[in-house]
Amino acid sequence: MAITKSSTSSASSTSSKLPSGLRKARSLRYAPDYVSAEMLAHRLDCSKTTVHGYVRRGILPKPIRIGDLVRWRWVDVEKWIELLETGDDGHANANDPYLAGVEHGSTKEASN
Repeated sequence: MAITKSSTSSASSTSSKLPSGLRKARSLRYAPDYVSAEMLAHRLDCSKTTVHGYVRRGILPKPIRIGDLVRWRWVDVEKWIELLETGDDGHANANDPYLAGVEHGSTKEASN
């Protein structure tokens, strides 16, 4: 199948609509070790709100803080999903400050 100019320009116009972080990640040949809420939502094909809700409910692991960044280790996310598939899911810690912020609708810290 030959690539025509119109299909090429269509693909580039679609990628230019993506946030810069997703454009960069799309060009990687491997999955990043640590992912933002935006990238995690993209990888799971859901919204950032869903990601934060899943963390609050214990469906996804809590993120870690790297300086000012809030990130998830992709390996940990995969392990949690695997545990969910086997029926051995974890439980969220209600005393966690990240979870408390998400619970009260503050995703400022969580969206870094």
